[in-house]
Amino acid sequence: MVDFALYYATDHPVPYTRDANDCTTFVSWALWTGRYAEAGSEDYPAVLWNHDDYDVWYWRCNDCTPIHSYTWGGATNWNIYEYNYGGRVTFLQYLEDLLISDVMQMEIDGYGSPDSPDHTMMVTGRGSDGWPLLSYHSVDTENKPLWDIISQNDGPYWAART
Repeated sequence: MVDFALYYATDHPVPYTRDANDCTTFVSWALWTGRYAEAGSEDYPAVLWNHDDYDVWYWRCNDCTPIHSYTWGGATNWNIYEYNYGGRVTFLQYLEDLLISDVMQMEIDGYGSPDSPDHTMMVTGRGSDGWPLLSYHSVDTENKPLWDIISQNDGPYWAART
């Protein structure tokens, strides 16, 4: 997971078609390369009618026409999926509990719905102070210190143990 996130954070073209805001897609790909199993329809045309359901998480390339579930590519949707259906992460009470390969989400002031995650990041290292470093897309970033992120945003924040 972390190898994917570090490799594709800033310097290499990703193996998928990018959206303008691909932070959650970036993290979903990192999770998938770490053997995080897809859930939901595995065939066409079923992917056409269930990709907006909250209980599926997948990326499909049927005849090279890629389609992914909303939960694969949307911060709030991924959070709802994992909290209610995924069963693969444990939501943490404190950001200080984040470990390498864990996922952190945050609400960005003035973007999306208040009190819902708007952005998704992966912990890809530890700083010299011992606090997490995060890598993410939308604005391609590698190993940004947690405290720099917190100082620029009021939150709220979500932390998930992968």
